[in-house]
Amino acid sequence: MSFQAENMSKLSEQLIAFLILEWGDDVAVSGGLERLQGGFDTDTFAFAVQNTPPGIPEELVLRLFRSSGESDRVILELTVQNAVHAFGHPVPRVPIDSAGQLLIGRPFLIMERLEGSTRASGLEVGCQTCRPISSGDVLIT
Repeated sequence: MSFQAENMSKLSEQLIAFLILEWGDDVAVSGGLERLQGGFDTDTFAFAVQNTPPGIPEELVLRLFRSSGESDRVILELTVQNAVHAFGHPVPRVPIDSAGQLLIGRPFLIMERLEGSTRASGLEVGCQTCRPISSGDVLIT
């Protein structure tokens, strides 16, 4: 899906309003949304936020799902992503999900932006600090 200037403007406005509701009036998006390549079935954007709450990095990624009916998938993805992160794998943590909110009519995730290689190249190298997930591990509490 290509984003026209009008869609980008609406998306930016709605994202800022959402972040202010979540994190307070001191939050500000610096720069703008930067379209990232990739994303098989999501539109992905990098952005920076000033005055984030403690524990939330300033460099974030917005993953915008394509269909308004994908709210259940958002919950599934954030649960898996955060569980895998908790086990030490080098994946971004998801501090915010859309939780019933939509941006330009679509559900979304906001996740940490990690520097480095892609997920595919990370799989080739392996993870030195990760531990395997076993059937006895609790992923959801």
